[in-house]
Amino acid sequence: MLTSPRATRRMPCRPVAVAFAVAAGLVTAPLIGSGAHAAARHTGAPAALAANGIAATPTGDAAAPTVFTAVDPAAVPAPVSMNPEPTAGPAAVKAVPRPPAPPKPPAPKPTKAQTVIALAKQYSGRPYVFGTAGPKTFDCTGYTKFIFKRVGITLPHSGAQGRYGKHVAKSAARPGDLMLFSSGGSVYHVAIYAGKGYMYDAPRPGRTTGLHRIWTSSYEVRRLV
Repeated sequence: MLTSPRATRRMPCRPVAVAFAVAAGLVTAPLIGSGAHAAARHTGAPAALAANGIAATPTGDAAAPTVFTAVDPAAVPAPVSMNPEPTAGPAAVKAVPRPPAPPKPPAPKPTKAQTVIALAKQYSGRPYVFGTAGPKTFDCTGYTKFIFKRVGITLPHSGAQGRYGKHVAKSAARPGDLMLFSSGGSVYHVAIYAGKGYMYDAPRPGRTTGLHRIWTSSYEVRRLV
């Protein structure tokens, strides 16, 4: 059968033109074919589109029209990793150093009365020797004379120590006060009141200085410090 020149010209031109447009990247709109003929005519379209950086997405089934849609690769989201790198946690809070503790206040300076008691204790255990005033041996007035001298109080080495300081009641006596034991108006012994029924003194020959119990209530208390 003879074909007209017009038919001869038109039949081969359309597939060639479509393939040329696809290969040259000139297709910007969907190309729609129909049925098996469309699939046969556009078999090379996906590869041509891919060669030009355009993803072709076929839609429909074999019997329906096939549509190739131009997709911008920049619009495609990046693939999501199934094992993402662990993200860094919040920055560690830098510990603020504690300010240095304030220096402890100095210990309060002991009173003269406290110093008297401390000295009496320090010089305990020294033998009694009549007429001596330390520091290795003492008699009673020599012991009190030596102790009070260390806190700035000068006393005679005799019973005349009862003339110094001021008289206080026995109930008001406090550690560090001077005690005078007398009989018939004469002082025969002196000591340092320690509190709670005790005193520091140099008792008699054969004994040593130190803390002893007050054995009598016949004494006077005088405050020197």
